[in-house]
Amino acid sequence: MIQIFDNVLPYIQLEHVYTHVREKVPYRLGWKDRRDSKELYIHSRLELEDINELGILQTIKDTPQIAEHVKPTLFDFAVVNLDTIGSVHHGHTHKNTNVFLLYLNTDWRQEWGGETVFFDKETGEDIEFACTPKGNRAIWFDGEIPHSIRAPVVNEWRFSISLFFRKET
Repeated sequence: MIQIFDNVLPYIQLEHVYTHVREKVPYRLGWKDRRDSKELYIHSRLELEDINELGILQTIKDTPQIAEHVKPTLFDFAVVNLDTIGSVHHGHTHKNTNVFLLYLNTDWRQEWGGETVFFDKETGEDIEFACTPKGNRAIWFDGEIPHSIRAPVVNEWRFSISLFFRKET
């Protein structure tokens, strides 16, 4: 299950969120669960209070075509990913999780790369789908689908927020 939504946030809200993640969040290198990895992820974890301050969950609730898929009451946490030329992400999954991935750059060109790629769920190898990180676009997907981020091919920062939601049991 992969669903794409364009023009998710009103422009003024998108600008606010983009400015917030560029100027106010503290970034970290690496992941706690991958201390031995040589991958240098640049990210920042956001909690419910942060997401509420940015109004993202309210916008999801107020947008019928998104609210039909996303249940804000199942929100767990969010991560801002910051990628640039040379960033490396290996294929991974998020067990028992659905993901709402929101691209924040207002000016992103297809030729710059930075796609989110989804691999065959059985083998985790062949690319089944790739999504361009067009500004103000979101992807709703089953976190158990193997996926990764391709690095941008230009020296530009690619910002996205992944909101993680527990699956209904």
